[in-house]
Amino acid sequence: MLSSEMSKYSRDLYASLEQQGHGLGWKQCGSLNVARTKGRMTFFKRQLAWAKVLGIESHLVTPQDIKELCPLLRDDDLEGGIWIPGDGVVSPTDVTNVFVKLAKEKGVKIVENCKVKKVDTENRKVKAVETDLGRIECQYFVNCAGLWARQVGKLSIPRIIVPLHSCEHFYIVTKPCQVPNMTPVVRDYDGYIYLREWSGGILGGGFEPVAKPAFFDGIPDKFEFQQLPDDWDHFQVLLEQILHRIPSLNDAEIRSMLNGPESFTPDAMPIMGESPQVRQPRDNNSYSIL
Repeated sequence: MLSSEMSKYSRDLYASLEQQGHGLGWKQCGSLNVARTKGRMTFFKRQLAWAKVLGIESHLVTPQDIKELCPLLRDDDLEGGIWIPGDGVVSPTDVTNVFVKLAKEKGVKIVENCKVKKVDTENRKVKAVETDLGRIECQYFVNCAGLWARQVGKLSIPRIIVPLHSCEHFYIVTKPCQVPNMTPVVRDYDGYIYLREWSGGILGGGFEPVAKPAFFDGIPDKFEFQQLPDDWDHFQVLLEQILHRIPSLNDAEIRSMLNGPESFTPDAMPIMGESPQVRQPRDNNSYSIL
């Protein structure tokens, strides 16, 4: 329910900002979740019920419908799926730049290359934040540091527990191979994969059954814009499923593999709200799978 509400909020926000003239790269191509089993279809029927409550247009579809919506897909092993026509995609970089611009217009000051060294507390309330550029007095402190959130939680006394750890997350991008621009986002949960159009090709990745944890000895310094090494052996289970779902990709040329850390919580749900250890700090982390 929470993830659906947040996805709807994000979708509506992006579409609204795009209509206002802010270039987010918003493309309403729809999303198509496919099912290989009757159990998965039962899950989609439950999702459809939630979608109706939230006012999200959604439709159960047959394998024949799936082939019409996305001719690239193999459908002979599918029970059906769920089609959400209002969904779409954006450019992450453009979204970030637009949010920064709008925040600055409202008086927000953004300081980059500033490392948090300590979160000062008094009577179990936040008092100030010590950084390598100076001290900031504050009434509220929001920890939205992503994969660094656990480390930031340790900077206060008492320590704030943020149960979150990163795993290596892999995806590939093919060279252009005549993929239609409005190809829907595809999720094949039974095959662990997701797919979307990218510059005339396909971006494909997934969440493999046995994940590969990252950073056993802590996150390296200056890792903000770095990537992790390729691991084609580990990615093989996902690559097989990508080629299974879109057979034409067997003839496509892969432009690049990307591997970056993505943080997860034990129950795969986001961490939100006030900390139980210190009163004012808010956590807002781990949105990897929404």
